[in-house]
Amino acid sequence: MRRFIAELRRRRVISSAGLYVALGWIGTELVSHLLEIFMADPAPAERIVAIVFVAGFPVWVALTYIFQRGDAGEIAIDPWSPVGEAAIGISLVVLTMLTAALYWLLIEPRAAQHVFQAPSVVYRSIAIAPFTSASGNSEREYLSDSFPDQLFLQLLHAKNLRVVEPDDVKKINNGKSSLEAAEKLGAEVLLLGAIGGEGDVIEVRMRLVDVALGTELLKVIYERKVEDLPGLVPEAARDLTRALNVNLKYPDNDPNHDGSGGSEDAWGLYLRGRVEWRKRSPEGLKAALEYFDRAVKVDPLYAMAHVGIADTYMMLSAYAMVPAVNVFPLVLEEAREALRLDPSLGEAHATLAWAHCGYEWNWAAADAEFREAIRLSPGYASAYHWQGYCLWPQGRLKESEESFTRAFEHDPLSPVIASQRAFPVFIGGRVVEAEKLIQSAMKNYPGMEPPLDIDAHMHMFLGDYPQALATLIQRKNPGLVVMAQAMSGMQEEAEEGLRRLELRARIEFVPAIELVFAYIGMGDTEKALDWLERAHAEHDVQMLWLNTASMFDSLRDEPRFQAVLEQMNFPN
Repeated sequence: MRRFIAELRRRRVISSAGLYVALGWIGTELVSHLLEIFMADPAPAERIVAIVFVAGFPVWVALTYIFQRGDAGEIAIDPWSPVGEAAIGISLVVLTMLTAALYWLLIEPRAAQHVFQAPSVVYRSIAIAPFTSASGNSEREYLSDSFPDQLFLQLLHAKNLRVVEPDDVKKINNGKSSLEAAEKLGAEVLLLGAIGGEGDVIEVRMRLVDVALGTELLKVIYERKVEDLPGLVPEAARDLTRALNVNLKYPDNDPNHDGSGGSEDAWGLYLRGRVEWRKRSPEGLKAALEYFDRAVKVDPLYAMAHVGIADTYMMLSAYAMVPAVNVFPLVLEEAREALRLDPSLGEAHATLAWAHCGYEWNWAAADAEFREAIRLSPGYASAYHWQGYCLWPQGRLKESEESFTRAFEHDPLSPVIASQRAFPVFIGGRVVEAEKLIQSAMKNYPGMEPPLDIDAHMHMFLGDYPQALATLIQRKNPGLVVMAQAMSGMQEEAEEGLRRLELRARIEFVPAIELVFAYIGMGDTEKALDWLERAHAEHDVQMLWLNTASMFDSLRDEPRFQAVLEQMNFPN
């Protein structure tokens, strides 16, 4: 060994290696600064430069050993002789092979991760913070919104894991750090992330942090070509659940969970659609539908795009933009197509369940689909929420309350869930308790529609019409406003409101159920029944109230009312 080291010194290999390291370090630092100036995301290029530097070291040492012979610096082999040229050629081949090998090991892998947690630790809740965008590419900024949303949907498949979605973290992140927001939300761990990349490569960086300790559980960088992105979401979800020591419901080798079959173009269009869908505005829902339709045209086998279309049509009806009878056949068609392509999509089962309940009034089918949705996606708050909403009209108040409680546990920042969980409580006669729930929602969401809406409906159900007027939303429930005014002795205001409502119904879509309420208030039973039959034909979602709401009490003994009620197949 001593002789070998002495020979290395004699051939100046050690000093040459030191010179290579010094000059190489200076060179890589210089190149790194230049890349930061000229590139939005220099990280991939910096890593390639570093790889070439590392791979070149053994080649440089070997060439020094071959060509350098003595202390005087004499050349052992002429570089331009056949032997020298062969040595240089072999060295270049070796350099290329080393560079390629290191690139494959360090750059090409789908995930380079470091998990620091002890294997025995099991986490039961995670908050996903909105990702930041570092790409400088406006065409891809939507990924920073959509990627964490898709991770949220994937993690809903995890057993016994509460997942707080990015929007909920954002809602209370005003002036707070993400860690503070996660702590307030009761999450044990926080996921932070950033989207970057250059050219046709997308880089996703994620950090998983223990909220109480502030320590990193996982630090991971994914690099994908654009066309390989669809498979990254389920892969990232599996990496996260491994770090949390919880299990996803679907197996790693399930082909239905490699991105639900979508090509990059279809997947990207779907993500853009979900960004618009979450806005819940007429413009947002219209844009979402366009994106989802385009995704299906690009890839008809992409199941989640079909779910997106179904959910958009469902929201268009829920927000009274179009009659339910016009869109729910499409909801059913798209949800069933999604399940034909991927039977394990809990989200599609939940959408189908709501269609069975709110449109078809097929209570048994709705029950079965809700159970399947919850089995497949036990963390999907909407499944519990919609289930709860479908149970109380059937008189199953205890089950409804339990479902709303589960929905609230999984999504405690949803103003709709926080408000509507009072429905089975006040219908069951526990008015004081229901009022506390609604007041809590009003306090947490001051000025927002859902708590005001439920407060008004509770007082309408209870026959306290003057109090209902205080929080009724004219734009959303014009018929209930007319009814409350008439029942409160405000006859002139009620007559004027009815006149405007009738005029509006002639020029645009107004849910027939609103005219039912208005005519009940005005005491016109025949017109109220006419519009009730029309509301039944429209399959308006508020027809679910028919079995329990006191607002219909003046019609209950009418044969036409009983005929409509019978057609809705409410359980005895």
